[in-house]
Amino acid sequence: SHPAAPRQTTPLCIKRAAMSLASAARVSAARLAMRPRPLRPPAFAGTLARRWQSTVQPPAAEVPLEAALPASDIPAAMPSAPFVGSVPWAIKFEFSDGTKRHAFQSWLHTLPELRRRHGPVYRMGLPGLGNPGSPSFIINDPREWMKILRSEGSHPFGGVESTWPLRTWLEARQNPTRMLMGNGEEWKRMRVPMQRDLLAPKPAAGYVPCMAEAAMLASKAAASQAADMEVFLSRASFDLFSAILLGRSMGAATGSGRDVDLKFCEDTLNALRMSTPMQQDLWEILCHKVFKVETAKLTQLMHLLDEAFFYARDCTKALIAKRDAAAAGGPALTSAEANSYLIQSLEHRDPEKDNITEDELKEVILLTLFASVDTTASLIGWCFVQLAKAPHVQEKLRAELTSVLGDRPADSAELLDRTSLPYLNAVIRETHRVSPSVPMFPKITTEDLVIAGRRLPAGSPCLMDTYGLCQDESIVGPDVREFKPERWLPEAVAARQGTPQEIMDHRLLATPFSAGARKCPGSRVASLELRCFLATFIRDWRISLAPGEEEHFDGCLPRYKQGTTIVPAPMPRFELSTVAKE
Repeated sequence: SHPAAPRQTTPLCIKRAAMSLASAARVSAARLAMRPRPLRPPAFAGTLARRWQSTVQPPAAEVPLEAALPASDIPAAMPSAPFVGSVPWAIKFEFSDGTKRHAFQSWLHTLPELRRRHGPVYRMGLPGLGNPGSPSFIINDPREWMKILRSEGSHPFGGVESTWPLRTWLEARQNPTRMLMGNGEEWKRMRVPMQRDLLAPKPAAGYVPCMAEAAMLASKAAASQAADMEVFLSRASFDLFSAILLGRSMGAATGSGRDVDLKFCEDTLNALRMSTPMQQDLWEILCHKVFKVETAKLTQLMHLLDEAFFYARDCTKALIAKRDAAAAGGPALTSAEANSYLIQSLEHRDPEKDNITEDELKEVILLTLFASVDTTASLIGWCFVQLAKAPHVQEKLRAELTSVLGDRPADSAELLDRTSLPYLNAVIRETHRVSPSVPMFPKITTEDLVIAGRRLPAGSPCLMDTYGLCQDESIVGPDVREFKPERWLPEAVAARQGTPQEIMDHRLLATPFSAGARKCPGSRVASLELRCFLATFIRDWRISLAPGEEEHFDGCLPRYKQGTTIVPAPMPRFELSTVAKE
């Protein structure tokens, strides 16, 4: 057992000072809004119109760097202030339909709205990204974003660098994985051995049999867990990745897991879903960056992270001890354990080339178990939501899975061959289009670049919006608010080639895993987990929304919340019925 987290409170004087500072920021914003602004000259109006069209039609010629407009000419989506960015103005952001929402807690509504208003690039202040007071540039044209990826060099900026609550904990504990929060040589030293047995196709394919078994066990237990599908999916995701990491399912989703396994899932989810809102919480930002005070919420987060990592260390130590005992003549590891990510990574470590100690590598591997729970659960959860809302799509998917896989486990060659299950691919792609778990990726430019005709200086924080364009009726079509996987079948994609609409097939819009050197290192195994679980579950169960649940939907979107990923909140209530086997 571990000691309970100490309860800390923030001095009243600091709270009052923070409230005064926040109030001053709002007053400053009001004055800015009242200040008369010069009208833009007609020449700029023409330029803006041409740039807006460039999201559908490629520009005729690239603007030379010396002829580009300054970055200050990029439209501002909302005002900004040092440290707090645009947070005070985002709290009650007014949408075109008259509703008011917190813009930074409603990105799936905010991003399409801001694209309609401002076009392919605009700016605002996002705390934690870049220097205090500097604007962030949101870009929703993937062709423009490719310029940033091509110029980022061997030590690119990654999104984890802006997660100051997690970085604070890693620094406080002097955890070796804190190097992964940077982008220098130390980051590269940690990253390369970490991703070797996750991103490469051959090692990833080797995890599928154990993954399929974990999916089968979880699916069989679904009926007893259906009352709280959010908890079930987080536990199923934990079982899937523990099968990859350790070579065995922990049984969390089946109810056969230990209490400590279930507590790990709960602590991990709570920590991850606290972290991102904290990054944008005005009070937390001021306490951390201005007053240098640890709030009660940050203390709670750090305690949850401590508990999760204590558990993960115990799991890895047990398997390593079993490996060492086997080497000394004891019982051998099972085939799944011997082929697990943990054992393979340790065996493939080259002390001379990798320049990473075994203890450091163990800590890096722990981080993958921690990060895997929320990501896979959100991907599966959104697929469940869309398939339950569109029963005709679900039946079509079930027919394909049954025709190709029959009653075999989801570890067959067809699952690995993406051409064998085109409708499964299309369902996953369309789910990402209408309800992405991660709709934006951050970067910081490493050199001066021309983006949509404007000159962005080196060091500019940028965000790739992969969602706004996919909700544009002029690109997707009049059925943009419908869940329609058929738009991603090979014949539909081929029909778009050579038209303005082919931009929706750009690879940067296809997944929630980013791209380039900072692409999610677990992206390949996460995709396999998703395909494996859906291929198993949809053949076992018919999933539908409980009565009254559809009333809470706005098009394809139910209510949602934002943590490390965007998830339905609360998760809709589902009803499960068994699929009759022929």
